[in-house]
Amino acid sequence: MRLARVAALLALAACAKSKSSEMRSTSLPTAKERVAFLCESMPCPAKPLDAAFRVVVKDGAFGLGGSEAELTAVVKVKPDDVPHWSRGCDPMRFHPRPPWADALFLELKLEPRSAPDIWGCANSQRRVIHVKEGLIVLWQKS
Repeated sequence: MRLARVAALLALAACAKSKSSEMRSTSLPTAKERVAFLCESMPCPAKPLDAAFRVVVKDGAFGLGGSEAELTAVVKVKPDDVPHWSRGCDPMRFHPRPPWADALFLELKLEPRSAPDIWGCANSQRRVIHVKEGLIVLWQKS
């Protein structure tokens, strides 16, 4: 699982006293670097044009000594690549605009205008896809 590997890397980089560490897309200056990091963190069904994200790793989650990681992201893709992002997922119902998404849309200077399709995918990943704009809102915990 790629997110687990990124979680391990972030945990190693974190201060020994810290119980959590974080990686934000704002720390990477180019779209190419942001996309590379995101696609290393999770499988990308098609190469994004850009991404805004946040990865949080909590050490000692639930008092068990392990790590828990959460990835939240907004991904911009070519319109032709949108169908790849729903492949293998099932339609679901949940709130299509999580509270953290607004900040990530701002980073990309994009705002969805169309009604989204809502999907649940493998590895407990959820995706909200704005087809017309080529915007994917996704989050995953591991």
